[in-house]
Amino acid sequence: MSFVNAFYGFSALPVELRLKVWSIALSVPRNVDIICDTDIWPIPRSATSFWPGNGPPVLLHVCHESRSEALKIYKPLLQLDSAPVYVSLPQDTIRASQVFLYPGGAKLLGIQRMSINIQDYSDFGFWGIKTLQNMQPDLKELELVFEQGSLYTRYLFPPTVMDDIRYWIAQGWYYCPNINIVDGQSGETIERILGRKY
Repeated sequence: MSFVNAFYGFSALPVELRLKVWSIALSVPRNVDIICDTDIWPIPRSATSFWPGNGPPVLLHVCHESRSEALKIYKPLLQLDSAPVYVSLPQDTIRASQVFLYPGGAKLLGIQRMSINIQDYSDFGFWGIKTLQNMQPDLKELELVFEQGSLYTRYLFPPTVMDDIRYWIAQGWYYCPNINIVDGQSGETIERILGRKY
């Protein structure tokens, strides 16, 4: 049995069939990584620049027909120094560090799925939560990945990260997304808070 590594007759297929193939290829969700350069080390408080951590959607660069179909679902989220970052907001997950949420950072309206890596919870507890609240009602799924032991303590006081999140929800986070709290070292989901309109 022989396997075919390439198909050269694609352009000869009927347009309806080619469009169906592009549609299926475009329905696959992506993780869109945003890298943040910061001005303070080792505890960053603001971003000086952003750049994509992975390439643009491949179908933007296959041919004119695929690009035309891709631009129907992919829109620029950020205009970076190099090029815009194209995302499909209903299906793609934006992954970034907590600096991405700080004032003066990116424009975040419309994002529906996000994964944030938290290095410094004491700082995230104020700026990050406020920004996430301002992203409502668009944000539907949120993953908070806590690094360097920041999952378990906050200022050495008894409240945990989950206690703080519940506090912010009680204080008026009216459209709370589904939230996964993840231990960055083990990858385990520590807790899942189901979103709802409060």
